[in-house]
Amino acid sequence: MIATQSKGREKQCGGMFLRAFGLGAFAVASALLTALPLRADTSYSGASVNSDDSVSSWGVTEACSMASHITHMSSTLTSPKGRQASGNASGGCETEVDLYLAFESTDTGTYTVVSYSWAFCPVLGRWFWNGNESEGSTNNAYPTNFTQGGSEIDADGELYFLYQWQSSSGNPADIASCSVGEFVTYPGYQPGQNNIYWWPSPPWQPTKTNNPTKDWVAGNNSSCKQGNLNGVAPCVIDNQRHSSFVSPPTLGSQNSFEADQNWWYQCPEAWDGITMDLTASTAIDRSVTQSGSTYTHKVVKSGATASCTLGQTCSGL
Repeated sequence: MIATQSKGREKQCGGMFLRAFGLGAFAVASALLTALPLRADTSYSGASVNSDDSVSSWGVTEACSMASHITHMSSTLTSPKGRQASGNASGGCETEVDLYLAFESTDTGTYTVVSYSWAFCPVLGRWFWNGNESEGSTNNAYPTNFTQGGSEIDADGELYFLYQWQSSSGNPADIASCSVGEFVTYPGYQPGQNNIYWWPSPPWQPTKTNNPTKDWVAGNNSSCKQGNLNGVAPCVIDNQRHSSFVSPPTLGSQNSFEADQNWWYQCPEAWDGITMDLTASTAIDRSVTQSGSTYTHKVVKSGATASCTLGQTCSGL
């Protein structure tokens, strides 16, 4: 997401008294200023994404170094496809213009706000800001169209999947600060808690896994090549490996378990930082079976199966 930006020029009307009227006026100005809390005169604009992915903006001009100052502001919020909201306001020493554009799924990306400020100093009878410009921006693009692009099985009994997605704006750069990742839960998982799952031993070596396991990549990730899998960014390779096994191979009281995998995304501004589901839960089944003196490990996910023989072709983490 693009962080909110602002820029503006600052002046203070009170500082003009000495140059305009000399020491006598300075004494009057000092009396007026000391009766007020001193504040820097400034103007700024900004924008943010709301929880429903709509966009709000604000423009503020402050010239309260003198209570008698009069301020005006004109502001326009523009969407990537040119939708606009505009407003004007006038007030005392501070004026604010708040604008809003509703969410449209076909109009996501960088929203910009441009504001112009005017400030009048009645003591001098002059405008000391005349169309002072300030700008801001925000981005409500998010990952969408999440799909599985294929799978691959290697000789070590590991299973790989390619996942790809798009930016809602059509520009992957707009989701560079978003994150896309997996959220995997194991037996015994309790929502809202971070626990440890120990793989059954035997047949596996004692191995602990975070429960849940969270693994994230940047929203515009391009590291998605594994063997014959080579995706078009943004994308990611998901690997289903296995732990090492006890030696010699042995079965225990529990020789299989299931994990559940979800793919989620999270953006710092879009959806107010809330984590959103990209997929429904997918089961990942791991097991070790014995046939005579041969022990075979299998991992099954999304209709694909990888297998290896313990003590021969199975590698470990």
